[in-house]
This record gives sequence, C-alpha cells and structure tokens, in this order.
Amino acid sequence: MKTVPSAGYVLALIIFLLSTGPALANDIKPQSAEAVRAKIEKMIQTPDLDRFGIKKAEIKLKFLINDKEEMVVVSTGTDNTQLDTYIKNRLNYKTLRELPKRNKIYVLEIMFRADKD
Repeated sequence: MKTVPSAGYVLALIIFLLSTGPALANDIKPQSAEAVRAKIEKMIQTPDLDRFGIKKAEIKLKFLINDKEEMVVVSTGTDNTQLDTYIKNRLNYKTLRELPKRNKIYVLEIMFRADKD
C-alpha cells in the first residue's frame, strides 16, 4: 500500500530545504574563510562613509567566482547606491584564487564604521 505524505510533512521538508540553502552557500573551511575575508577587505580598503552620507554600514556581500577565477559581485545588500558602486568597482573582476568552487554564490557579511577623529 502506497502512502501519500501529509501536507505538514511536505511543508516541513520545503522549509528545511529553504533554510539550509544559505548555509550551503558558505561551505568553505574556516581558515580559508578568514584568508578570503582578509583579501576582500584589503581589496575594498576603507570607504569614506562620510562621503556617502552614512556613519556605519552593514553589507551582506554576495559574489561568485567565474571560470577565470574573477570575483563577480551579485549583490552588496545595501540601499546606498554610492556604497554599492564603490564596492562593486573595487571587487568586480578582480582575481580571487582562494575559493575552489566556480559559479557558486558565496556570502560574506562586512561592517563599516566611520572613524571618529
């Protein structure tokens, strides 16, 4: 006799699959993650947030590595168009060989704060 999964079971399975997607997007080793973060932060440098009219910004950088080992920014997660453009100009099509998987979305959260002089 065949059993049909209940609607609750199917819904729970869908929620589980959707919730694990972002976690799977970052399946790199911790030491590699720190090396990648350091390299990306060096590429971005420190933006002059005052110039963009903000004091601090938290971005959720989504990017992939193409077949030429270049970063391609998918999203910065910021509503500030000047900061968005700044980050994309600093990162797009720059070589990043530390990540092994190509054409896969990676997510990196970065916080910027304006220096108080």
